[in-house]
Amino acid sequence: MAAATPVCENCVKGYRLPGEPTGEMIQVDGMPVYFRSAPADGPTPTGEKKAIVLMFDMFGLPMPNSQIVIDDLTKRLGADGFVPDVFLGSPPIAFEDLKPLLPDEPGHVRTIGEKLSFVWLILKNFRGMYNVMTSQSAIDARTVKFLETLRSRGYTRIGLFGYCFGGSIVYRIASTTDVATSVVIAHAGRLNVKDAANFKAPSSWIIPEDDEGLSDKDRDEIEAALRAKEPGIPTEWVTYPVKEGFEKSLDQITTWFQKTL
Repeated sequence: MAAATPVCENCVKGYRLPGEPTGEMIQVDGMPVYFRSAPADGPTPTGEKKAIVLMFDMFGLPMPNSQIVIDDLTKRLGADGFVPDVFLGSPPIAFEDLKPLLPDEPGHVRTIGEKLSFVWLILKNFRGMYNVMTSQSAIDARTVKFLETLRSRGYTRIGLFGYCFGGSIVYRIASTTDVATSVVIAHAGRLNVKDAANFKAPSSWIIPEDDEGLSDKDRDEIEAALRAKEPGIPTEWVTYPVKEGFEKSLDQITTWFQKTL
């Protein structure tokens, strides 16, 4: 990931997932939130009330992928699902700017055209991205307040999952609070390696084989810090080719939350 931006080129490439969201929009503490209740025909709930919370990427809620993913997780886990709109309706990158996914080839050398396309995207959305980069503390506070509200509403077990920009939010929250019971972090953006020493939640990591967002050095240091907390605070790290990681990550997320929530 380029040091000056909170996204890498693969963060703005991909595709819209098939299907349509089946939940509803609600308001929580004045913030728009996508909500999907646990299906009646899903797994039988245990005694504790559980919630799965998904933190999205830079496209925000206008891109329906996060809603479709949380719909699937509610079915798999028998828990209520939430996607809080921490951008408050103004995501830094428009859904229309989504680019086709590059071939799944680690070490792929980008063409001049691909590089210019990425630079143009950054320039086009610079104001929105700058606003996000300079308001991370407010976004984190908004997220923590939402999670605390879930706690106050009886959710005793909260699974927090984030990818790309959302993965960075999850990392910061898990290293500064204990409001989440367990977390999953996928292709996170820029991370402060030192924060890993303060991690408070069990964590499952989904790592692209060729990750521009997390250097090998930073990854090794973070993993070592989290491994040092085992067995009290478990962690797992799984590396995938980019597309395969997306296809298999739902199974990893499901298994992890089944074990830790």
